[in-house]
Amino acid sequence: MKGGSKSKVPVSIWCGHQLLEVLQCISSSWTGPDLSVLAVRCYPTLPPRHLQVPGHFWGGMALALTLRSNKSQMCSIPSTINTNSSITPVEGGQRAIIFNRIGGIQKDTVLAEGLHFRIPWFQYPIIYDIRARPRKISSLTGSKDLQMVNIALRVLSRPIATNLPTLYQQLGKDYDERVLPSIVNEVLKSVVAKFNASQLITQRAQVSLLIRRELFERAKDFNIILDDVAITELSFSKEYTAAVEAKQVAQQEAQRAQFYVEKAKQDQRQKIIQAEGEAEAARMLGEAVTKNPGYLKLRRIRAAQNIAKTQALSSSPRLWLLELRQPDSLMQHPGILSMSHKRGPEALSVEVGGVPQATCLEPRIQQG
Repeated sequence: MKGGSKSKVPVSIWCGHQLLEVLQCISSSWTGPDLSVLAVRCYPTLPPRHLQVPGHFWGGMALALTLRSNKSQMCSIPSTINTNSSITPVEGGQRAIIFNRIGGIQKDTVLAEGLHFRIPWFQYPIIYDIRARPRKISSLTGSKDLQMVNIALRVLSRPIATNLPTLYQQLGKDYDERVLPSIVNEVLKSVVAKFNASQLITQRAQVSLLIRRELFERAKDFNIILDDVAITELSFSKEYTAAVEAKQVAQQEAQRAQFYVEKAKQDQRQKIIQAEGEAEAARMLGEAVTKNPGYLKLRRIRAAQNIAKTQALSSSPRLWLLELRQPDSLMQHPGILSMSHKRGPEALSVEVGGVPQATCLEPRIQQG
């Protein structure tokens, strides 16, 4: 230098200059501010040749200025740089953004999955999980008919990967804690207020669709994507639930009483129709007997056929002795012929109108 006395420059400046050369070899993509003005203000006696350093990478100078008051810390810089890894791994389902200690967040840089290089201490990554995460949010709100409704949603949310730098600057890493509870409560209150309590149950699918649509639009404003929104719980107050149950019970009782009334009417109609049919049958039978006396013989033959059919289907042999004690009774009651299965010691009787008409004798096997 020209002049008598040499300007004394702190050793941190020289160390910073050496570190600057190392950093320039690693990366030349620094877009931070030019710190040469700050260096001139701190050290007015700094020779001009030390200011002829490329302004695109004054990170080394900033590091030296930070440690200018404590020379002992300069000895620990190399060990710190060697200890911290310069490789940043990004796992599957993650994205990373880079924070620079001089320029802040690099808005145009989002690291995908894999290995990435960074400058130790000077740059550090911020890892985001971009996979959908479930979250359950409950809200107590009122319906259109002023009934209190307790509704719960399950929300699957994830950040927009390309907007992670902006998301970090505005909301940080706990974006879901800051945003989702507020917008979910707001949307739930606005949607539930459009329906009555009964409509919330009968039109649940429509309510869920409307909530999902409005939440999707609100979440996009905060760089958040909602993959799914589902109603997991929908309950009312105990008083309203008891009133609804009482109403349902009353309706069921009314329907049951109406059923009994209809059943009685049907039974009455059935009896009337049956009586009319029997009267008509008796009238037709009387006319048939009056017009044709041979009709009685035809009825006798049919009665005998029924007895023979019953005997043929029997599993044990019987001997029918048609002892018509009252021959005319069978003819007088041709439509009421019945068998009485009252077993005596040896016989099975046939009755017409309660009067014995024939006897079935069980064959006996004589012993010895």
